[in-house]
Amino acid sequence: NDIVVQMLTERGTTTYYTTGLTGSAEGVPDPTSDSPVVPSYVDGSSQLPSSLIRPIQPDVTVKAFSTQAGRRPSKIVASRFRFQVANPAIVGNNPASLKIECATTNALIYYTTDGTEPTTGSRLYTQGSTLNLITSGSTNDVIFKVRAFKTGYADSGVVLRTFLFRDFSALEVTKLGFAREFQGAGGATLVLPIDVRLAGSDVLQSLQFRVEIEPVGAAPVIAQGPEVAQRLRLLSSSPRDFISLSLPGSNPNRVIPYTALSSATGKLTAGLGIAYLGSNALSRIEVSGTVALLAVTLPTNAVAGQKYLLRVRDASGTADGLEAAVKIDPLTNVLTVASRPYVVGDTAEAKWYNAEDPRTSFGDQSILNNDVNNAFYASLGVRIPFPFTDLYDALDAYPEDTTEAVGGDGQIRFMDWQIILRRSFGILGSNWARMWANGVRVPLVTNLSSSPLLPARELSTPSGSAPVWYRPVKFRAGTVENAKAGTAVQVPVYIELQPGVNWAGGQIWPVISQRSDGTDSVVWASFEVNSDLRLPAPSTNSIPGVAPENVVFVWDTGRINPPLTGSNLLGRLNFVVPPGALNGDRYFIRFHIADGATSQDEQLDAETVPGSVWVQARALSPPARVSDEWKTNFFGSITTLDAQEGADPDGDGLSNLGEYVLNRHPRQADWQAAIQLRDGRPVIRWYGESNKTYQVLGVSKVPAPPTAWQPVSGPLAGLDQVQEFVDTAELAPSRYYRLQLLMP
Repeated sequence: NDIVVQMLTERGTTTYYTTGLTGSAEGVPDPTSDSPVVPSYVDGSSQLPSSLIRPIQPDVTVKAFSTQAGRRPSKIVASRFRFQVANPAIVGNNPASLKIECATTNALIYYTTDGTEPTTGSRLYTQGSTLNLITSGSTNDVIFKVRAFKTGYADSGVVLRTFLFRDFSALEVTKLGFAREFQGAGGATLVLPIDVRLAGSDVLQSLQFRVEIEPVGAAPVIAQGPEVAQRLRLLSSSPRDFISLSLPGSNPNRVIPYTALSSATGKLTAGLGIAYLGSNALSRIEVSGTVALLAVTLPTNAVAGQKYLLRVRDASGTADGLEAAVKIDPLTNVLTVASRPYVVGDTAEAKWYNAEDPRTSFGDQSILNNDVNNAFYASLGVRIPFPFTDLYDALDAYPEDTTEAVGGDGQIRFMDWQIILRRSFGILGSNWARMWANGVRVPLVTNLSSSPLLPARELSTPSGSAPVWYRPVKFRAGTVENAKAGTAVQVPVYIELQPGVNWAGGQIWPVISQRSDGTDSVVWASFEVNSDLRLPAPSTNSIPGVAPENVVFVWDTGRINPPLTGSNLLGRLNFVVPPGALNGDRYFIRFHIADGATSQDEQLDAETVPGSVWVQARALSPPARVSDEWKTNFFGSITTLDAQEGADPDGDGLSNLGEYVLNRHPRQADWQAAIQLRDGRPVIRWYGESNKTYQVLGVSKVPAPPTAWQPVSGPLAGLDQVQEFVDTAELAPSRYYRLQLLMP
């Protein structure tokens, strides 16, 4: 709602201020002594002064500083004010009697009932009135969307309520189960939603039920014995799911897989008992919709036309999490075995995860801009289908299909959406479809022109024995010291390519955060390419569903010509250090996504090394040397103590940094400092790390007290390589050596 924005200033000072739209192209100017003066205001006054923000706008930044005769002016401070209409609240569960409320005073509420997004041209809701969404005689579901608007404010979010029923009179009893028929091929793993249709004023705060899948006729059983837990399981929802569902609760208290003989048919039935017990186990359900997701794997020997009954049994719940029982009737439906082809890259508009009837599935038999968007954002990990689904497989275009083999590598990355982009332009000449046959996916081709198919290739590791760790490309961020709050910095970003590897395009998502493991950027950045390389500027792409400070920089394949080889300064990441940063603060620069391809369309696995920006301070720790991907690969996390560069988790005397540089396994104790004779002289060999200094000590016999060990060498700087020291002194009958790390 409207508020008064004012400043409580120190008595005797004069405060100047400026205002402007946050993020505007011209920026918000810094105040000067010619700027407007903040009106005097005393806390506790009976009357409020006028607001500094006039008129109200959706996103405004106010800057100010204070002066007083004989004193230095204060620093400029800034505050950001966002005005957004509160999300409307839909009151009631009966579509024949609904009201809408909004916490923002004088907001105008508009709504639609056909699934389209509400605008100011949609139907206007009259405050306090009761809506009847039911059309006489209609048996259609109603997709009710509401949004509120107010001049000077950002629009509210869209509030969605779906009323799932065919006959509104059936809502006298709450129903739980499978709201429609499903299709799936033998060998496929399907996603099945369990829906609730709340009756009247019913609510649910605790719930339990059994789900059973029963074969009909000659259809093979879903599972026998212990394998039921793998072939019928409950799925977890995430805010970044490809198809957004607001599932109640997090995880049920009890999930019990079982098999049982059907009392009616004698068939072996696969089942799952699901229970949300107690008042805190389940978020209060007040809206009809999906309450659980199941993953069901059909037997590979299931053939087209066979059917399975989908049942919910013994459903019960309470309205208060205690004893107020809610009557629940089951919704039973059918799953039919059928194999439907789907076009690789064709995923929009996605209604569900399984390849089935296009009206309830995904794709429209064409590859358009919306399909490319789906693949691009999935490559960033923003909207990802469940990996086992047909929808995920439709996004997995790399490597390309051939007449002999189905394509895809189980990942959705840069090359996948690049291939889909080319297909949307008709550049590749062929569209590939896939379908299930005999329990596996097989390729189908539809020729769009006579152009030959050129399959992409996978870049393999070097020939010979497989290295412990290999990544063809490394992205590394640099270090900036003594940065000032509120000022711009440039962080160098380097690219290092293994011999024989080139980089012709790719994408990077840098994350700037004060958290060492931050995954969301707190500062918006731009990227300036190294002019010496004569590279094109990358496209800058925002990312839906995450903070607006996050951006991805993309070079489409072929834009970097000739492709990069060797080690290069790729460019500089430019951003402004937050004005509120304190001296000694550190901002980490990590890469949430880094990917790319060669000029031959070979997908490149990348590793990334983070950088840092230190505010008004020298670096308090040396620059990182070990990649985040190496740490995650061997230790599962970048923050665990065992993964730190100076740690030695295998206890062989070689730190993780040494293991990384020498390409050795950090969990296998297979390294030690060594001594050998060469031409009659002792040679001490060890791995010397940069930023460390060593010294060789000697003694004529052991055991010996610490004071008996005397320097044989002077200080020896680590060189990030295996180093040697040759003892040229006159040899004693016996000599023992010790390598000592000198303190800085």
